[in-house]
Amino acid sequence: MTKLAVQRYLRGLGDGSIQPYMLHHGICHNLYVIFGSDVEMKFQELCFQWPEFSGNYLYPISVIYLGNCEHQYEYTYNKWDNTPYGDARRRLCTWASENWPSDEEIS
Repeated sequence: MTKLAVQRYLRGLGDGSIQPYMLHHGICHNLYVIFGSDVEMKFQELCFQWPEFSGNYLYPISVIYLGNCEHQYEYTYNKWDNTPYGDARRRLCTWASENWPSDEEIS
């Protein structure tokens, strides 16, 4: 897996030039479907460094309307909509594309 392919995908999700494979799933699942579990896990590790990180690697987006990050995720059908929640998701994608680790760190 090349760093460039993952970065391009994340950047495209971030700027809206690429639509996620599944609108009702978040970043992790979309990465898993396209790149596999190693990339998904590397993304989850990277989330800990994001300045807006929620504190929960399974639900890293901290914009909350529905009580907590898990409820927000579960009860938002289109996680990529033009809402503060979707905007935060796109910001995370852009940030991750700029901070993705080197190829040597991805198996």
